[in-house]
Amino acid sequence: MSAFFVFFFLKSDLGQTEWTASTLSHVDSKDYDVFLLPGDPSYADTQQPLWDSFGRLVEPYASRRPWMVTEGNHEIETFPIIYPHGFKAYNARWLMPYQESGSTSNLYYSFDVAGSHIIMLGSYTDFDEDSVQYKWLESDLRKVDRKKTPWVIVLLHAPWFENPTPEVSVYREPSFGHGRLRVVDESRAHWSWHRNNDSDPFVADEVWLQSLTTTKSCWHNTANTDGSKSKVNKDEL
Repeated sequence: MSAFFVFFFLKSDLGQTEWTASTLSHVDSKDYDVFLLPGDPSYADTQQPLWDSFGRLVEPYASRRPWMVTEGNHEIETFPIIYPHGFKAYNARWLMPYQESGSTSNLYYSFDVAGSHIIMLGSYTDFDEDSVQYKWLESDLRKVDRKKTPWVIVLLHAPWFENPTPEVSVYREPSFGHGRLRVVDESRAHWSWHRNNDSDPFVADEVWLQSLTTTKSCWHNTANTDGSKSKVNKDEL
């Protein structure tokens, strides 16, 4: 079993505004382990000097702790005929360890941190069932050993689900902020949301999570060829 505890900071759409400075101030106040950034780090949008200014802005933080990034829509930066596939600046400036996880693209990869298997997916490269990314993901998930990494955490830039605003949702808070994920042990993790306009100790929202790998109801016995039985997890988080 890998050692716990591990502390992740999570933030997408970091950009280069006054809210960025506030977020980085909050980040700098905590002794976190890994910063997870699922898309839109710089908001350069083909303006290459903005990539440079963003690098200078985050260097004091990214040089002290691992910053693991995946792409968003503002990193596509396609140029017809010259570079139709995009992501040239992103791939050059934010090279992730994708080959170590068997990926052939810097736009999606995975890695392990202290009992957690982190999967960074690409929302803006092919992801249908016949795509290279889809087949890589299937292969990556098959290799996960839940005894070594009981937590599997998946990040991507686009929303997992997107529906029209329901009638019951009269008001949605238009605040900026960041998330903190503390993986306590193989079964418990704590997620909290922190608004930029609040002082650091204030938690705007929080929830405790339980990994289903430790729940007996999620296991069932399967027969082996020699007649013995093995426990197989049928529904994991």
